[in-house]
This record gives sequence, structure tokens and C-alpha cells, in this order.
Amino acid sequence: VIPIGLVASQFGTAGGILAALGALLLVIAWDLTTASDLTPYGYFARGSLFLLSGGTIGTLWNARRELEVQGTHWFEQSADLNCVADLNGNFVRVNRAWSDTLGYSTSELLSTPYITHVHPDDVEKTAALSSRLAEGVPRSSSRTATARPTAPTCGCAGLRPWIAPGG
Repeated sequence: VIPIGLVASQFGTAGGILAALGALLLVIAWDLTTASDLTPYGYFARGSLFLLSGGTIGTLWNARRELEVQGTHWFEQSADLNCVADLNGNFVRVNRAWSDTLGYSTSELLSTPYITHVHPDDVEKTAALSSRLAEGVPRSSSRTATARPTAPTCGCAGLRPWIAPGG
């Protein structure tokens, strides 16, 4: 059943059903080449199990893929600054709104620690939140200010102006 599940996870419902039929053919070949004396009930039970497993796993994987597509669409099309970050302090994924709002390219954002884009007044709060997340403490909603490199500087050498996400 495991190979049927693997095929179903790659090729969906149709792949799962084809893999199940292939497995049933292998059972028939095995029965014909050995003295197993498999009864019609044995064929029916194995065939039913194979088809049910392949069809169910394939259907579930198809549904999972559709949910991934919908989630990706929501993530990418949002005007909000959506991101995924790891517990090492790096962006893993950012949506287009980051580049549109802040002026950094996606590759620039992914190649720098996210803390470099946090307003100096929010660095401590953000670091504390990251530590709590690393310990497994659930997070509450939080906002921090982020840097925009394309806006005029604020009069302090090397500092960039800061804007709140979404505004």
C-alpha cells in the first residue's frame, strides 16, 4: 500500500487508482506463479484496499495542492506586508508588497536578517518576540516599523525614515 500512496501523492487520484490497479496485477501475477491459492474474496479484498487507498490518498493530495494554490494566491496578492521568517532571524519568504512598499528587492530582503529592517525603537521588542517564539510560546498580534530605503533620509547620517506596515 505504501508504493500506491507514494504514487498517489505525486500524481493525484488518477495516479493512485492506476497504481492500485498495477498492484492488483502484481498480486495476480504472484498468485499465478506461486502456489498461494488466493480465493476470489482475497482478490476482492486486496483490490478494494488498493483502490480505496490509492483513490483516497490521491484525492487528499489533490485537495492539499488546491489549498496551497489558494494560500499562495492570498499571500502574494495581499497589499499587506506578508512574510515568513525562520527562528534564526531570516526572511524565508516575502510577498511583492514588501518590494513595492519598502523599495528593496526580494533577493535583498531574503539575504539580510529581518532585524535590519526593524525600527531601532522596536528592535528589543522584536528580539523578545522572536525568543518567545523559539521557546514555543504562542504569539499575539504584533506590529513593528520597517525601513524604506527609497524615501528621503531624516537628517541623521545613515538613518532611513521608518514607516509602519501597511501605512
